[in-house]
Amino acid sequence: MAAPRRCAIRYPAVAAASVLVAAATAPFAASAAEFPPLGERAPLPRVREVLNAKSFAPADLEGKVVLYEVFRTASEACRGQVGTLDQLDAKYRERGLVVVAVTDEGRPLVERFIRETGAKHAILIEESDSVAAFGVTSFPSTFLIDADGRLAWAGHGADFEDRALRRLLGEVRVLPTLPGSLDSIRRSMEKKEFAAARRALESRIAAEGTPADEKQAAEKALRWIDTIAARMLDGAADARREGDGWTAAHALRRVAAQFRGLDSGDRAKAGLDDLMKDEALRREVEAGDAWERLEDRLPTLKPEQAAQSCRQFEQKWTGTRAARRASRTAEGFEKRGRR
Repeated sequence: MAAPRRCAIRYPAVAAASVLVAAATAPFAASAAEFPPLGERAPLPRVREVLNAKSFAPADLEGKVVLYEVFRTASEACRGQVGTLDQLDAKYRERGLVVVAVTDEGRPLVERFIRETGAKHAILIEESDSVAAFGVTSFPSTFLIDADGRLAWAGHGADFEDRALRRLLGEVRVLPTLPGSLDSIRRSMEKKEFAAARRALESRIAAEGTPADEKQAAEKALRWIDTIAARMLDGAADARREGDGWTAAHALRRVAAQFRGLDSGDRAKAGLDDLMKDEALRREVEAGDAWERLEDRLPTLKPEQAAQSCRQFEQKWTGTRAARRASRTAEGFEKRGRR
C-alpha cells in the first residue's frame, strides 16, 4: 500500500478543526494522487439520517475538531476502526472533538453494523457521495481537515496518528464555563449569537451588585468572544492573501452575521465589500457560491448526469478553485459510471 501523504499542518487563525475520513468498500491499494490537494476546502456530506446522535449540521462543526469517517459496513478494515474511533471520541470529546462516520448504505445495514461492532460514535447516512467528492480510490482513506474546512492530511485510516489531532485540539476554543445565572447567555453563545451574548455580558459586568465570581466569568466569556471574532477575521485575511476569495468571503459573511452591530461585524462587512471589488477574487466567490448550489443538486442526479454537470461547471468557471473541485468530482462520478 502506498504511504499516505503528510504535510506540516497549517494552523488557521480561527479555532482549529479537523476531519478524519476513512472509507471502505473495495480491496485495492491507496492512491494519494487522487485526493484533493492539501490546503483546499473539503466537502461535508448532505445527511439523510443520523444514528447514535440527536442531530447533525455543518454549523455544529464550527470551531471544533471533527473525525469524519466514510465507511462501508461490509469492510473488515472499517470494522476494525470502530474501537479506535470510539476511544478517540471518549478521550477528546470534552476538548472539542466530534467523531462522525459516514456511509451511503441503507439504514438496516447500518443498524446491523452498529449492533455487531458496538459503535458508539455518531454515524451519518449521506445523500451525497463522499467517495467521489474526495477522489477516494482505496478504503479506508483518511483526511484531516482544519477549521477553515481545508485538507491538512490524507492517507490510510490505520496510519493516522492522533499526535496531529492533539496538536489541533490545542487550538480549539471550547465555550467557557458559565454559572447558572448566565445560562441564557451561554445558550446565545452556543447558537453563535455572539453580538447578543456580548451585549448581555457587558450589562452583567456593569450592573451593580453582580457577584464577583459571576462578573469574573462574564469577563472571561467576553474576552473569548472577542478572540473568536479576531481569529475569524485573521483567517479571512489569510485566505484573501492566498487568493482564496470564496473562503475569505465565507468567513467574512459568518463574522458579519454572528457579530452584527459590533465593531468586528462592521469590519467584516467592510472587508467583504472591499473583497468583491477585486475582479479575480469576486470570480472565486461567485464560483464557490455556484459550486455549493450544484453540490446540493448532485445527489439527485445519476452518475453520468452528475459528471456532465460538473464538467459544464468546470468549463464555465475554469481557473478557479471551484472548477478544480468540479473536475475531481466529475472524475469520481465517471469512474462510478464505468463500473
